[in-house]
Amino acid sequence: MITFDYHSTPNLNRGRINVYEFTPIPICFVGMKGVGKTSLLASMHHEIKKGGICGIFIDYINSKKGAETLVALNEAYMDMQEMIDCTEVGQMVNTLGVPASADRNVYEFIGKHTIKDKSFIRRSDFKEFRFPFHFIDLPGGWYNVRNDHHQEAKSILLNSVASFLAVDTPALMKGGSVCERNNMVNIIESLYDNLNGVLAANGHAVIFVLSKAEKYWHDFDGLKQKMEECYGPLITKLKKAGVEVYATKVKTLGGIEFSRYVSERLPSGERIDHAQFMRTGDYKPENCATPLQLALKQGLVHVAKKLPSGAFDNFLDWLGLTNRQIAIKSAEALAEELNKKLQAGNDFSYIKL
Repeated sequence: MITFDYHSTPNLNRGRINVYEFTPIPICFVGMKGVGKTSLLASMHHEIKKGGICGIFIDYINSKKGAETLVALNEAYMDMQEMIDCTEVGQMVNTLGVPASADRNVYEFIGKHTIKDKSFIRRSDFKEFRFPFHFIDLPGGWYNVRNDHHQEAKSILLNSVASFLAVDTPALMKGGSVCERNNMVNIIESLYDNLNGVLAANGHAVIFVLSKAEKYWHDFDGLKQKMEECYGPLITKLKKAGVEVYATKVKTLGGIEFSRYVSERLPSGERIDHAQFMRTGDYKPENCATPLQLALKQGLVHVAKKLPSGAFDNFLDWLGLTNRQIAIKSAEALAEELNKKLQAGNDFSYIKL
């Protein structure tokens, strides 16, 4: 069973504010090579920098991991921007997004909620609760049962409060062998095999992220139908075990739209279909924050339920001398804030399956 704790941290430059920081909360990023995981994270980061998600930020001052995240995703963002700027509108794009990583990467986003201190013995004017979320980007090669990292991938997934399952949307809509080859549906399903019951007990949620969805933006019904065709067995297993399952669509880059598949015959005689994309405008990602909000909301609710407590803690809670109940309410409040922002957004930005 996953449990989380928090501790008070000194903050000498913030006046009468007590800061309480949680242990990092893991979220797993699942998807095969080339589906656009790093590009999606870079676009999320860009939206956060613009202030697009209330209460969520990247702390590059006090956190080493936050600083590393800032540098890595800034570089990815610049690469995407340059790629679009170097392509004329109407021309085919030679590359899409940023190169896939061969190693496991961890990116840190932080949720923050500050409340006025109303405790029985007041020691500060405000209490600030910080919830670090570690997004663990697992390389696609790890999912195959023949890979040495397969069990490590399963362990990371098992200990995460949520997982993004990134899907190549053009391949999904093409279906058949193209979808299987690009999204490796069977291999992804095998990654979740025999874990569903424990994932449900841990409060885990699976969020299907339909990347490169520009061309199919106004056809969520068609996307859902194709998802049920390709991922139906996996979705059924997850839901039957009690795992919450969502689907959300994203314009990973904006201004880049799927054009067509071009077939190539290999020397072996096998045919391979390659997706071609066309520039339609400027870099303008859309809805990239929604999967992050869903994951954070799920994770915060999970944190609120899993904070450790002993008999002595309960006694002190009754006296109003500890911060455990305040921390739980703070996590729930930030989760509710994120939920309201989700509901206030586009009605078709995500669905619960």
